[in-house]
Amino acid sequence: ADAVIESYLPFRSIFDQVWSGKRHVVMGASQIDRFGNQNFAAIGDYRKPKAQLLGMRGAPGNVINHATTYWVPNQARSFSETV
Repeated sequence: ADAVIESYLPFRSIFDQVWSGKRHVVMGASQIDRFGNQNFAAIGDYRKPKAQLLGMRGAPGNVINHATTYWVPNQARSFSETV
């Protein structure tokens, strides 16, 4: 049988791991521009958006001090000139 690899990280240790800079972060983006800026908030006018997105939800803390890869669907509307 193949070896099973499991891990446990208690909650009290989560922030040590998050802020250490020793992990690779993979994030999804609704929209991303050529500079890697991500749109978290809304599509369209911010005061009256066509679509409201999930928002930041911890993203700044997740990407600081870490290598970050964005998982983005390969479709034209995912990539914009500016966000």
